[in-house]
Amino acid sequence: MKRRSFRCLKWMEGSEDTNERLKEYWMLFMPVLMKNTLNDAGKCHNRIKDLYGISEFHVKYLIALYAGSCTQSELSERLHFDKANTARAISVLRENGYVDDDRKSSRSRNYKVFLTESGTSLASKVIDEIEGNMDVVFRGISDEDAWTMVHTMEKMYLNTDTEGSHQKTVDGLKRVLRLNCHE
Repeated sequence: MKRRSFRCLKWMEGSEDTNERLKEYWMLFMPVLMKNTLNDAGKCHNRIKDLYGISEFHVKYLIALYAGSCTQSELSERLHFDKANTARAISVLRENGYVDDDRKSSRSRNYKVFLTESGTSLASKVIDEIEGNMDVVFRGISDEDAWTMVHTMEKMYLNTDTEGSHQKTVDGLKRVLRLNCHE
């Protein structure tokens, strides 16, 4: 049986079309990059779960609230999560003493959720763990190169937007993380 010649391997033969060679390289490298990056992120989240007993799902809420108090509805919008999921997550975080709210009575509908002292402490520890993981990922990469990569990946994400929702997600993340100052 004749071996198939893969077009994506032509870049190794010294193709003159640099753009085509780059695309072909990414076809080979992107799956490896994504798999390893997600695997490392998973290890980081498992370490957080082992150390602090909190799931990746709840970590997202802690980090969002670390950026500042807000209503449950605003929190759902920030994270692009269903309001019912947000209510469940807040309930679990409240039961564990990590969040509280400023409602005047149990019937209040308009109230802000915020981190308690122990929630702030936990969020800070979790953020330190995640930043430690990111320090490894970005070791040897200049800030300029890192921001170029972030903007490139953002463009790639927006290019895959078939429903018109990706820009809202990007804008929401920037608001939460206050990244606009880096652009």
